[in-house]
Amino acid sequence: MDEITRELFYHEFIAIVEEMAETLKRAGFSQRIKEGGMFSCSIYNFDEEMIAYLSPSPIYLSVGTLTLKHIKQNIPDMKKGDIYIINDPFKGGTDLSNITLVSPVFSEENIKPDFFIVTSASHSEMGTRNLGGVLLAKSIVEEGIFIEPMKLMDQGKMNESFLQAFFYKVSYPKARKGDLNAQILSNYIGTKRIEALIRKYGFDKINNAGKALMDYSEYLMKKTIKEIPDGKYDYVDYLDSDGLNNSKIKIKVSIEIKGDNAIVNFSRSHEVVRGPLNAVLSITNAAVFYVFRSLAPSYTPINSGCLKPIEIISKKHTILNASYPSAVNGGATETAQRIVDVLLGALYPAIPEKIPAASQGTMNGITITGFDKKNNKNFTFYETIPGGVGAGEEYNAPDALQTHMMNVLSESIEAIEYKYPIRVLRYSIRNNSGGQGIFKGGSGTIKDYEILSDATVTIMSERRLKAPYGLNGGKSGKKGNNSHFIASAKETISLPEKVKLKVKKGDRIIIETPGGGGFGKLK
Repeated sequence: MDEITRELFYHEFIAIVEEMAETLKRAGFSQRIKEGGMFSCSIYNFDEEMIAYLSPSPIYLSVGTLTLKHIKQNIPDMKKGDIYIINDPFKGGTDLSNITLVSPVFSEENIKPDFFIVTSASHSEMGTRNLGGVLLAKSIVEEGIFIEPMKLMDQGKMNESFLQAFFYKVSYPKARKGDLNAQILSNYIGTKRIEALIRKYGFDKINNAGKALMDYSEYLMKKTIKEIPDGKYDYVDYLDSDGLNNSKIKIKVSIEIKGDNAIVNFSRSHEVVRGPLNAVLSITNAAVFYVFRSLAPSYTPINSGCLKPIEIISKKHTILNASYPSAVNGGATETAQRIVDVLLGALYPAIPEKIPAASQGTMNGITITGFDKKNNKNFTFYETIPGGVGAGEEYNAPDALQTHMMNVLSESIEAIEYKYPIRVLRYSIRNNSGGQGIFKGGSGTIKDYEILSDATVTIMSERRLKAPYGLNGGKSGKKGNNSHFIASAKETISLPEKVKLKVKKGDRIIIETPGGGGFGKLK
């Protein structure tokens, strides 16, 4: 296929996922989807290869490929109008909160699907009754409802028995119904748009265009890898703890560059831990995808071709390839960030001009749950807090951003104070928390919550014990800090990086997020 035709089809595919994403965002019920952008929309061919992808968050980059394999194995007889649902992290998901819907697309002459439309979205609660408890779970059984591959819609007819059981188990059925309907609508839009393309151009031309785009991405990725000097590059970093009894949890990578191919080996990383920091295979693959795609030219299409020159080795039953019944919700937030840090750290000696220092390396997740007496109802508040960005050669880093794997937006302070018994007393830049250097790391933030009702607070954070690293002689960014102001005693106490505690009305929780590492040694 010639370059002009390939490019025209690229924009056809991108227009479809953009329309799907806008539909999901506008129709979504919860803040995670509407404002946070925690969703993805993508198109796949029958061979489980991603043709087009759109998401604010890289965490979903490998969800569809692994999920499709399990759906096709479990439900081989697919029909037009079917929609399949799954959230099993060990079968391609990320954690139980992320629900994936898959719609097969048929052309008239084929009895098997030609393409698949896939959406994944983060649902704020999955039948746990206490989201705070999920953040420090010891097993995935404590993290919510498991959805094995099944039909949500059978030739256009809704699986009412599943929905009835599902909505009965969740705490906020109205929100779950709204978000599921938004995903169904997004899948419907994607299906109709692909069917229209097939009618206009024919299956063969559409399929060949998808393969041509993947070949182009593979070519650009091979060219990118070839520019990295041949050799073996190792790096190791550590998670603070799993929140239970494991500390200094090793994440180690060995990257071997051979011409235009790369082998990324994580097999010497820590075994699975009791706490919820275990990452499933799709998370590890997505982090590799993200880092290498970031090194490629900006015009490289995001599709399965990007990973074809890269072999990923991740030993089973380790923290980067967890298996049932490991708890995994922190793997999608905290561990995913550390995977990126070790990949960048390993590649720095080979291509120092392209690699930044470590960013904050955590999502600083906070959950506040309790009973709102003013509105006479239970409430659950959850958000993540931005921090400092790592500096690089020739640039100072920005302050107060979410970086890398969970590139999400925070809910507005006005919305928080309107919906929850919480007052945000301070939300500001944590001045001078970025690492010093010729080029300075970005500063983190300070967020001070006053709790206006008795509540339970759970914090899931990292980089409280080991700071984000600087590069080329640059200093590390400041470590993060969590603290609790006890109103009755007028006393502030320090909190660990992972904690669950009871607070009284008038108490405050203060989160100071880490700064990014600096770059270059000051004389």
